[in-house]
Amino acid sequence: MAGSRSGLLTAGGVLAIIAGVIGIIGGILVMALSGVGLGYLGIGGAIGGVAAGVINIILGILAIVGGRFALDKKNFILAVVLGGVCGLLSSWILGILALIFIILCQKEFH
Repeated sequence: MAGSRSGLLTAGGVLAIIAGVIGIIGGILVMALSGVGLGYLGIGGAIGGVAAGVINIILGILAIVGGRFALDKKNFILAVVLGGVCGLLSSWILGILALIFIILCQKEFH
């Protein structure tokens, strides 16, 4: 760990990680449901669903990495972009809170 950090920064990092996990789960569900709905959606709809699922999973992973940057107080820009913005795209309410909390704690980063 990188020393003590404020509760606000901890909350921002944890919220970004939770948003990322939600994004990964949502991506997996979208991919699974697009495969189930192949008969109804046709091949184009199923491919679109798989693509959306993959994008959700990638954004979720990036949000988790950004949340870790915030918890380690390593790189403010990466914490905001990965944790906040990717978290926002994965789970908007948690991502907004993570983004706000991380930005408010900018002075804590190295």
